[in-house]
Amino acid sequence: MEIVSKRHPYKFFLALIFMSLFLLGIGTLFMFASKRDNNIFGYLGFLAFLALTIYFNYVWIKKSSKIVLNKNGISHKNEFYKWDEITEINLTGKRSLFFNTPSECATLSFKNLKTIYIFDDLYSNSPEMKCFIRDIAINKNESFFKVNENSLSIDYENELFIPYKGNPIFSFRGLLMWSLIVFIFIIFASSKKKHNVNSEIALFTLCFFWFIMNSFMMYYFEISKNFLVVRNHYFFWIKKVYKIENIHEIVFETQSKQPNKLRLITKNFESVVFPAGSLSDKTWLEMKQEFESKNIIVRNECIY
Repeated sequence: MEIVSKRHPYKFFLALIFMSLFLLGIGTLFMFASKRDNNIFGYLGFLAFLALTIYFNYVWIKKSSKIVLNKNGISHKNEFYKWDEITEINLTGKRSLFFNTPSECATLSFKNLKTIYIFDDLYSNSPEMKCFIRDIAINKNESFFKVNENSLSIDYENELFIPYKGNPIFSFRGLLMWSLIVFIFIIFASSKKKHNVNSEIALFTLCFFWFIMNSFMMYYFEISKNFLVVRNHYFFWIKKVYKIENIHEIVFETQSKQPNKLRLITKNFESVVFPAGSLSDKTWLEMKQEFESKNIIVRNECIY
């Protein structure tokens, strides 16, 4: 019985390629500017971004080192640790991934002060590894299993749901989205210049992608005795249903200037994030109380 870590095909490999090309692209622009202006400053800029690219690759690869789990212990960076050498295990929580950006991970601390992090975004099978650690290292079972979270039929029609939602238009995120769209169309419509087809297409495309991007930040929630339902203000056909009994932890989180998000972690340690830009702080805190009344752990990282 053994589990070997697998790097995530999108969140690891694509992120690595995209960031490397992005940083090298900026450095190349500096180099071209240096050739144009006939000075060395652009070359120095290129070398700086080249160094940053190398550093990013080093950190990204280092933090996703191969991990092997078996019934006796864990292997990491050519070192093996028995399960009884562990002093503390946290299967959820956040640690710094890159440039002090917090990311969800499991943390294993050992007697020799060594710490191993299993980042959700770097390993595609991190939920399976967490289940293994929970059952073998914590619960001392002979084998590990995943909770059956899928049901052929979920009957929630007779449930009484409490909605936790905001105003999709007059909330901060809603105003940000619609004010820009309306402003662009007013400027466009009031202009006396004749517009060609290409400018109209460009305008429509800009507004369309701005609408789509912000709409994905407009989820809201409905909670009953047995279920959590996730919906979207603008994508009305979206409906995700989760059994309360299958929820391990709820996280209220945010990042930079993005809206507050709800991260749902199941008992199989599957994790999914729903940005909810229409909810007020009061609504978030009311939802926190509702989850806690159902004995669900709520980790509040952003609402005070």
